[in-house]
Amino acid sequence: MGRAELDLAEALEGAADGAFVVGPDGSILAWNPAAEKILGHRASETLGRQCCEVLAGQDTGGRRVCRPGCHVMSLAREGSAAESFDLRALTKASRPVWLNVSTLTSRRTGRTLVAHLFRDVTTAREVPAPKEPPDSLLTRRELQVLTLLALGVSTRD
Repeated sequence: MGRAELDLAEALEGAADGAFVVGPDGSILAWNPAAEKILGHRASETLGRQCCEVLAGQDTGGRRVCRPGCHVMSLAREGSAAESFDLRALTKASRPVWLNVSTLTSRRTGRTLVAHLFRDVTTAREVPAPKEPPDSLLTRRELQVLTLLALGVSTRD
């Protein structure tokens, strides 16, 4: 790993969100402790592997979106930014989790690196949206938050 890669990996090491860095070929160059906590894979198990292999990500329709030459890497190579997105991934124990993913791109000396930052949003995605009475004074989102609180979900989750 070059100096730029080491600097990026070091910066993400202490992030509260899961984070990993992908090289131009899609291989994982760095994997932080929060990523290990969320997905169960240790850094030593992910480094050098293809990110699409580790995440096995799907979109909301169940279609595989993590693949070699994915849309995020294509945008990064073109110099465009990828908007944040939700992705259904699998943990090491094959448990599905929903992740909200943001990306950072670094381009130096013709080499494109992409850092993926993510957090687990499974709880928010899997709670059914409450039915909103026609004369309700609360919005659908406010009702959803109240439902989560009633189920005992913490404020952080």
